[in-house]
Amino acid sequence: MNSKDLVIILGIFLLSGCASNYVYIQGRKGQLTAESKFDYRKYKLSPLKQEDEKDGVKVGVEFMLYPELNKIFQDKHTFGHLAGENPYPPGVIVFKVRIENNSDSRIYLDPGNFVVIDDLGTQYMYINADRIIDIYQAKSFVYTFAKTTSDFASGIYGPSAGLVKGLAGRRLERKKALLKSIELTGGYVFPGVIYDGFVCFLMPNPKAKRIKFVLSNIKTAFDVNDEALGSVDFVFKFQRNE
Repeated sequence: MNSKDLVIILGIFLLSGCASNYVYIQGRKGQLTAESKFDYRKYKLSPLKQEDEKDGVKVGVEFMLYPELNKIFQDKHTFGHLAGENPYPPGVIVFKVRIENNSDSRIYLDPGNFVVIDDLGTQYMYINADRIIDIYQAKSFVYTFAKTTSDFASGIYGPSAGLVKGLAGRRLERKKALLKSIELTGGYVFPGVIYDGFVCFLMPNPKAKRIKFVLSNIKTAFDVNDEALGSVDFVFKFQRNE
């Protein structure tokens, strides 16, 4: 693939304090025109839970509904003084991932290799806790976490609005602490260990009906020089519910 064919999607704009997101298309002479409006709180994929096993590695994924996320973070027994507001910003989707290593070898995973792909040809990058905080620190809701080779999808979010400085402080530090405590981080998972956590992506275009969540390049065996001998990919297919 020629690198010039990769189009970086740089912006999705959300109205502050609003439950609805405006999706923009790039019109004539580069002007942005609101194409549709949707309520991110009602975004849903089905089935909610899926599971697969390869080479002794069992992976379960669960799409987290917005009300369920709110409920989780209100649990004071789990989060103590950090409990309260959902730390994820509007306009993202979250999966809970559970990995069980039933093999005889340690495995290695890197959430940076995980992607979401929609049926419009857009690929969405994993967003870690640090990048989420960067989003909060911008007055405009700007992403650089999607790339596409689809002519249709490439104009959905329009051009970059540019990042601007926002207000940081104790509230952001609280959000960051919460996000760090629950995110799925990379590293080795040894035999007999069960490991779980949350991963976050930009919410796909609301026109997309079929979504794939791909957990790629999970390394499954190593030689004496610590070089990977094999790897597996897990692909989970979802349907968007209206």
